[in-house]
Amino acid sequence: MSNRPVKIIYIFSFIERALLNEAIAEQLAKVKDFETGFILLNRKPSSYSTYLREKNFKTWDIFYAGKKNLISALFKIFRILFMERPDVINTNLFDANVAGLIPAWLLGIKVRVLSRHHSSLHHVYHPGYVKFDKLLNSLATHIVSPSPSVSKILIEKEKVNPEKVILIPHGLPLDNFREVNQDRINTLIKKYFPAGKPYPVIGVISRLIHWKGIQYIIPAFRKLLDEFPNAHLLLANARGNYSNEIKKLLSEISSEKYTLIDFEEDSPALYRLMDVFVHAPIDSHSEAYGQIYVEALASGIPSVFTLSGIASEFVKHGRNAFVVPYKDADAIFEGITKILNDKSFRDLIISNGKSDVEARYNETVMGNKLEALFRNAAQKK
Repeated sequence: MSNRPVKIIYIFSFIERALLNEAIAEQLAKVKDFETGFILLNRKPSSYSTYLREKNFKTWDIFYAGKKNLISALFKIFRILFMERPDVINTNLFDANVAGLIPAWLLGIKVRVLSRHHSSLHHVYHPGYVKFDKLLNSLATHIVSPSPSVSKILIEKEKVNPEKVILIPHGLPLDNFREVNQDRINTLIKKYFPAGKPYPVIGVISRLIHWKGIQYIIPAFRKLLDEFPNAHLLLANARGNYSNEIKKLLSEISSEKYTLIDFEEDSPALYRLMDVFVHAPIDSHSEAYGQIYVEALASGIPSVFTLSGIASEFVKHGRNAFVVPYKDADAIFEGITKILNDKSFRDLIISNGKSDVEARYNETVMGNKLEALFRNAAQKK
């Protein structure tokens, strides 16, 4: 390698502004001999695009509404990569993987990093896509896995060479969740609870898709209303292909007892509206990482969890959360009521949850691992 900067281009598809993506940009910006740019595939320029430009990152927005725009996106990315000649590309999310890895391979870019953001999704729900995952794995020189469960799927189910798989759990700017201005919280209270915040608020931040397990949370909440008649269910990111089934379950509850939020950008403040947080994926492998586990505990929200993705590595029943079996509405109800009725238990899991995520999942740890991967791979090319 010469003394010139290591040039890295990230490629994302269908991404809005998110703290994880901001943390990646912030950490790479601190590395003086890295020159990082971003290609964003989206229907329109996103708030993440605005953020990157404000931070003076070289950024390209490519119109992309789905597979019908794939060929056009391939040619545009080919042109950008041909002109920029990066040392490293890093693709994120399925469409970006396809649109980015193919031209990078054709151009002979030696370091092609695929960040895997899904786990067993294709194996369980879309088996026809597994062959595409395997193709993309073969085009990548390195695959970043966010959790041991994803590494296991890559190595055992998709037969990826273990030396190609690098475990780098996501890291977040946890101060954003620990320290939230009361004015921001009050703004969201007025937005979602204009008549005043009810108690208790049971919070869920999850797309409405089958494997997220919301179909077990709603019956638990319905049962909770017998003990806490003023309880309120707050469902955020409430969109997805399981919407009809979820809304059918919600129809059995008074509409005054729940709130559906399509998207709330100020997620750290949104957590502070919740008295108990629930995340209940239906198995150990559907969640690729599970950023939501880290965010909730960093926010100090006592939580009921099933163990999926990264949670299997650090969430312990009675230490930092109330852990329940998969697909068990009665156990979810038991966990919620335990947290609401037992202050000493609640205080314990809040305190341990904060310290446990701080030690493992801050953005500096992630940034250092990404820097080492990119630098070492570029030096060997």
